[in-house]
Amino acid sequence: MSRRPEDCRYHEVAARLRDAIAAGEYPRGGQLPTEEKLAERLGVHRVTVNRALSILRAEGLVYVHRGKGTFVTEIPPIRRNAVLRYSREARERSGGRGAFAAEITALGRAPRSDVTVSRAVPPSRRPGWRPSSGSATRTRAACGAPG
Repeated sequence: MSRRPEDCRYHEVAARLRDAIAAGEYPRGGQLPTEEKLAERLGVHRVTVNRALSILRAEGLVYVHRGKGTFVTEIPPIRRNAVLRYSREARERSGGRGAFAAEITALGRAPRSDVTVSRAVPPSRRPGWRPSSGSATRTRAACGAPG
């Protein structure tokens, strides 16, 4: 007889921690208690808490800063619907700036996109030739505290 994942205790612990984060018991950007303290509080073994935190890490809800502890991510994971994300209505929600801007604005943050050109190559006069030796990097960020 095999166990279903929903029967596992660590899935229950992950769900309880997820709910506590959503309710604000553990604030965004804040540090979670140690695994030992969480285990004591929830009445389970430390290994069970460790496995539950692994699930939350995989979901992008928490991250581990080695030597410091486990923290709740500042920005909640963005769940994307690929079809709706690029619809005209979704893009225009943020003033027509695109899907990324709409998602970040919905989280109460200001979207920012920076392009850094480290080496520019002038275009060739030959038809059909495209330079590949130029280099540019695009960085996207969410600025400001949620409002």
